[in-house]
Amino acid sequence: MRQLVDGKDLTGPWLQDNTAGEACQRRRAVCYNPRMDNPTLRRALRLLVHPATLAAIALLLLNDHFLRRLWPSALTGKLGDFAWLFFIPIAAAALLALLWPSGGRRRTSLIAAVAFGSVALVFALAKTVPAAHAAVVRLASALFGFEVGWRRDPTDLIALASVGLAAVLWARTPEPAKRPVALRSPGWVALILAALLTVANSPAPDPGIYCLDARDGEILAFAAYSTYRSADGGLTWAPMPNAEPAACPNPWDSLSGAVATVKDPSNPQRSYRFTPGEMIELSEDGEATWQKVYEPATPTEAEAAAMSKRHPNSMARPAPLHGAVDRQTGNAVFAMGQAGALVWVAETGEWRAVAVGQYAPPGGNPEGGIFSLLLGEMLLALALALLGLAVFATRTLARGKALWIFALALGWLIWAAILFVFSPALSAGYGAAITFVGLLALGALLLITTIISLIGLAQEGRRAVGRALLVSALAGLLFLIPFALWGIDALPRYLVAAAFGALLGVATIAVGSRWVRPA
Repeated sequence: MRQLVDGKDLTGPWLQDNTAGEACQRRRAVCYNPRMDNPTLRRALRLLVHPATLAAIALLLLNDHFLRRLWPSALTGKLGDFAWLFFIPIAAAALLALLWPSGGRRRTSLIAAVAFGSVALVFALAKTVPAAHAAVVRLASALFGFEVGWRRDPTDLIALASVGLAAVLWARTPEPAKRPVALRSPGWVALILAALLTVANSPAPDPGIYCLDARDGEILAFAAYSTYRSADGGLTWAPMPNAEPAACPNPWDSLSGAVATVKDPSNPQRSYRFTPGEMIELSEDGEATWQKVYEPATPTEAEAAAMSKRHPNSMARPAPLHGAVDRQTGNAVFAMGQAGALVWVAETGEWRAVAVGQYAPPGGNPEGGIFSLLLGEMLLALALALLGLAVFATRTLARGKALWIFALALGWLIWAAILFVFSPALSAGYGAAITFVGLLALGALLLITTIISLIGLAQEGRRAVGRALLVSALAGLLFLIPFALWGIDALPRYLVAAAFGALLGVATIAVGSRWVRPA
């Protein structure tokens, strides 16, 4: 082992014993061990904190988690690719250097070539070759443990310019001075952040079924990241991987609301006309006259919330979004976004709402029904009961009442904020994450107060404990009644249900407090 101070070799006899590390530490010098020398890793960690790399990481964070959700478009999609392709080859080089810590002189160049070349090659194949795209999506889904949505779009290849820019930056960066790879290097933080942003990539909002393509003997339905096929005129659908995309508009472009017309290829006199969010009209005399044949119902607040729970990244858009007529059956099929498809069955002359994969009409695929919709409100009901229990125990405390009242006030404040601001049934995406954190914090607080409450009430006797538990449970159940009515559309607004639920629960605790007080 050698000691390097200001670039000079100060090797001495003291470095030959077992206290070399302690001696280096006492002299506050840099101890150099040739086995710890990893120039490729040093260069990669240094470049991961380069201003250009940090700017790319910041751009990906801003784009994927804000811009793509607020203004989804082809531009925001490509911005994310440009940013990711700039820093991910450098991160890949760092990982390869860790796996390949030693080698010859050309090791750094070889690792760089493998890292930059493999990233560019995989991206290019996945964006252009259907089989490669499917393989990458399957591999990523298996690796991360959740379904990965990655759209195949050859126009995204323009983002490969970022790989070239990153390669230029790598080549122009001088070789760092020989020294051990420091565990305190900020490059490690950047490497972990790069991996995190790659995994936690927020996709663009899901528009659902937005485009249809009628072909010989079948009709295809396109979502943002999946395709479905129907061979019976749109009545049943099956996934169709690797389907070549139709001439569909960008799924995230906003609709202008212009009238769209769909012609029946088997009957030149028949046409369908619709406006997104409005009625569907039919003409059977070559578009000379029109008659209204269908008017889509506006989903209730509870139905919209249930659909949002089913599709947390959904993009609400007025439907129909697109239309096509099946050549074989004559059925008219309309893309209804998150609600799947709407089919006019030519044989019977009836309209039928149909599920397309995971996209289903309101009530057509409940996946837990009202329980799944109101799970957060059930937790709030439990929290209300425990808060009531803490209120009943307040008078049993001989000391520390000021701190106890502060804890109760904090608990009620968090409970009310979750109920009225971050409403569980209505929250999705980042709002749902905030709701979860709030419920977690409230649960931790109530765990402590409940233990203290039960101990205090137990000193008053079993009768006090039983009455307190009974009134608290009743308050929680009464709190849930308005939400159950909202869930079955008996109450039109969540805010109304929340107000009635809070009033019922709090009033029950207030009235029951006199009964709970021991004689």
